[in-house]
Amino acid sequence: MTEPTQRTTFPAQGNRIKIADKLFGAATFFGAAFLMVVVLVIAYQLVTGSWAEVGKDGTAFFTGSDWNASAEKYGALPTIWGTLLTSLIAILFGGLTGVAISAYLVELAPKWLFKPVSFLVDLLAAIPSIIFGLWGREELVPYLRKGVYPELKSVFGWTGWFGTENSPIVGNGILTAGLVLGVMIIPTVAAVTREMLLVVPKTMRDGSLALGSNKTEALIKVQIPYAIGGILGGLILGLGRALGETMAVTMLIGNNPVLSKDLLGPGATLASLIATNFADATNNTRTALIGLGLVLFCFTLAINVLARYLVRRVRQRSGLSA
Repeated sequence: MTEPTQRTTFPAQGNRIKIADKLFGAATFFGAAFLMVVVLVIAYQLVTGSWAEVGKDGTAFFTGSDWNASAEKYGALPTIWGTLLTSLIAILFGGLTGVAISAYLVELAPKWLFKPVSFLVDLLAAIPSIIFGLWGREELVPYLRKGVYPELKSVFGWTGWFGTENSPIVGNGILTAGLVLGVMIIPTVAAVTREMLLVVPKTMRDGSLALGSNKTEALIKVQIPYAIGGILGGLILGLGRALGETMAVTMLIGNNPVLSKDLLGPGATLASLIATNFADATNNTRTALIGLGLVLFCFTLAINVLARYLVRRVRQRSGLSA
């Protein structure tokens, strides 16, 4: 009868593994801690740098509609309004387009078309924002000014959202900036949506088809609901980029901080006003511009927190882990 073989242990190897785990754990901890410190330092600098103006005006800084540096009157509301409008236009145009492109590529497009179109969509993300601004200024603005905006004004001008009776059509404006932002966020939304749809279990899609659904019904009723958490995350990422975009918006929006609902008219965003005025600003104006940076920082932080909450809620309702 053979005796059971005893397992050989290697104390030195076990110690090395424990030491490696501790070192890796310490490195990741300090990396996460460093990131938190950077965010806190940025927040501190923005608060202290803008407090002289924000603390003096209080809520009037955020609700005021007059930005007049020569008179030292600073109201952030027009730039907040412009930022929200351009971002909303971008997410409606670019977000929906990105989701539609990915849905087509994953489910409906021929296999030979998947890789080339995916590559071209991803390539958009590598184009610098100033190139989008140049394209918008040289190509898109003349086309919109002559062929699209006059028709919008004639049909929907009575609403006040697409020009007024005496307002000229110049091409640069809130709607133009929003459309270019929409093009810029397409690759972000499309890439995330594509990857989320590709990880949907094939059995769920095949089961839907076996029950009589066509490809479109399986996509809308099974695949998109399963991947909705990730798709929502991609939309929020695109929204975050639209909120903070600077150069392309600066070249296209007109940089006139006025509070107006006319989408064809000029406006300004938080980022564009900072970019155009910070270099030559006086001390008080510089403080007010840092205050705009604080508002933009709070917007971005709030959107990221909201995104985490929404994705978690959607995944919980879908029966997936949070």
